[in-house]
Amino acid sequence: MRLISCSDIVSKQETPILNRSRKVFCPECSGANFWEGEPKPAASLHCRYCQAFICTYDGYIRDVISFEAGRLIAEFAVSEPTQAVTYQNAS
Repeated sequence: MRLISCSDIVSKQETPILNRSRKVFCPECSGANFWEGEPKPAASLHCRYCQAFICTYDGYIRDVISFEAGRLIAEFAVSEPTQAVTYQNAS
């Protein structure tokens, strides 16, 4: 069995911030799994197809927030110089 971090799972998600559906793909079989209700931080998600451990809810939330923060920082870091040049040219 190969161990994989929650951040690897989160980075594969191509959904907007907070992943409202809370869809998580299994690293073993790529099956779609979902958190149900309001899970506690220590709750663990296991694949409904192959029963492999995916991650805990706390790890999932931390990694979603970290991934989204990194994406937003990268987006602003890339767009900021362009906006600055546009503003200077308009002056």
